[in-house]
Amino acid sequence: MYDHWIEDETSKILGNVTTLSCSPDGQDGFVCVRYNYWYAILTLLFIYLPSVNVIATLFGPRTVGGVSFWEGIAMAILGGILAVTGYFVHSPGAAIAGWFMICIGPGVYTMGRVNWFSVPDASNKDKYHFLLFIPLLSCSPGIFIIIKLLAIIKSDNKFIQSQSTLGSRGEAILEAAPQLCLQLYIVLLSMSGTQNQWFSIIISAATISLPNIENFVSARGGEYGVKAIIKNIWVFLPACLFKVLSVFLLAVFLRGWVILVIVAIMVLVLVAMVITVTCYDWPGEDDDNQQFYDCTFLSWLTLAGLGRGKVAAVCRFVSTLLVTIIYSLILGIILAICIVDPASGYIHGPGLSWSDLELVKDTHHMNLIVGSTIGLGWISLLVDVLLAWVKSHDWRSHNWGPLKKVVDWFVDPQDEQAGFWDKAVLLEGIGVRQKTDPEDLEADLEVGLKEDIEVDLEGPEIAQSFLKGSSRMMK
Repeated sequence: MYDHWIEDETSKILGNVTTLSCSPDGQDGFVCVRYNYWYAILTLLFIYLPSVNVIATLFGPRTVGGVSFWEGIAMAILGGILAVTGYFVHSPGAAIAGWFMICIGPGVYTMGRVNWFSVPDASNKDKYHFLLFIPLLSCSPGIFIIIKLLAIIKSDNKFIQSQSTLGSRGEAILEAAPQLCLQLYIVLLSMSGTQNQWFSIIISAATISLPNIENFVSARGGEYGVKAIIKNIWVFLPACLFKVLSVFLLAVFLRGWVILVIVAIMVLVLVAMVITVTCYDWPGEDDDNQQFYDCTFLSWLTLAGLGRGKVAAVCRFVSTLLVTIIYSLILGIILAICIVDPASGYIHGPGLSWSDLELVKDTHHMNLIVGSTIGLGWISLLVDVLLAWVKSHDWRSHNWGPLKKVVDWFVDPQDEQAGFWDKAVLLEGIGVRQKTDPEDLEADLEVGLKEDIEVDLEGPEIAQSFLKGSSRMMK
């Protein structure tokens, strides 16, 4: 920067901390380095968001849900006090710590609510649960690593495996996906990145769907391994990448306003969930509430509702389809504006138009990234249908010769017995039908048969009457 009046910049909201530091370069200009503390706050936030699920492996979901309710509120209030103190006293440490607690407090509260509704058992929280919550929260990344190591060492221990699955579920939803979104935002905002940054992004993108596959397979009593990954990654990977890339692109074009879009999507999904559940008559299941809240609060970023059962299947189908349509419409509108007149798009806050973004300046990369993102969402649904058709085929009846053992290992016998849509993942809910109460079904059958058979009928008329009663029974 060749400007003799260049000065350092500070952020008042973060306690007057320096965000731009400039020094002479020995010639006629200055060398400036910019520091973005919000990236650090978000990175730390994503590391500790899965902590509630990790603590749930020790306390139990219901107990940690009750404790997280109050702890989340207390952390948000304390964070607000620290943020205000840092603002007026000009203390960067207090302000940054306060904003971190303001961000993680609602996260702890939300995940506590999800765990609370995940099981119907009563909560047995005690004062020591409240006292140990914060220390365990601080050590939760290390605790999670220990649990995963124990799961590898004692692979035959069902209790440890279930605890590992519970911890992995939080890691998949609350750390891997948002962390990848933040990495993409930082690198692609300036359309530049080091080799190490791109390598980290590629590895994160390739493995982002693995924890979701583990949760999906474990919920069905299957064994998570190479076979499960090969069979499911074709659907899970594009579906997960679609949502992460969509959030990243919305953050680039809308900045902080993306939060309002996310909240609006949650509200729409909630309305769709309520309407869907109201239209069906299901018997209650243990994890119905968990699947409902998972899809409502988490389907905007990752695959949710991966449990087993009719409620999980329908919620997963409705939330996936609705989110895919919403993201496709928004990204399509953004792409059209950038092609026609990018200067008409304005980013409030930085005071920039969309034409100033490095991503928009490179039209080829913009069309490729936005177009492929929209395509990933619909490709995942198409692949889901194709894989359901593949699973419906009787592969064992063919003469495979030396490959027979491979086919027998890869093809599951239960796939041959299940219905077509039962073999799908995202679209499994299409095959779910409304179930009538057995008592009402029996009463309708008795009434139908009585109305038709009490009449003096002979020969073919009796058969017709029976068919009428049978058709009424089927209805």
